[in-house]
Amino acid sequence: YFDKNTELIYDKLGDIQSEINQISVNFNEIATSVNSVASERNLFTSLNEAKIMLRAIEVEQQRILALMETLIEHSDDIREEERRMREESKKEIESNQNRKVGE
Repeated sequence: YFDKNTELIYDKLGDIQSEINQISVNFNEIATSVNSVASERNLFTSLNEAKIMLRAIEVEQQRILALMETLIEHSDDIREEERRMREESKKEIESNQNRKVGE
């Protein structure tokens, strides 16, 4: 059973997964650039390029941390929604049983 809130949460989780995939692509591009720069230029230029790329990695790491926090929040939301749905289902079953007993 999925209600609108659960569907929205799963949509948000899908968005987070897409962002994580993009971050992976960015990391791969950075690694490729580091390897390319190191082999094509002198050491000084390579070190400067590496510093710039390390800053880019730090930015991506911060994005990952923010996404992980969001993921944890959404996971908590999903657990709470599932708990609420179980409670509602339990109440409905009890209500139906009480109604049958009264008939």
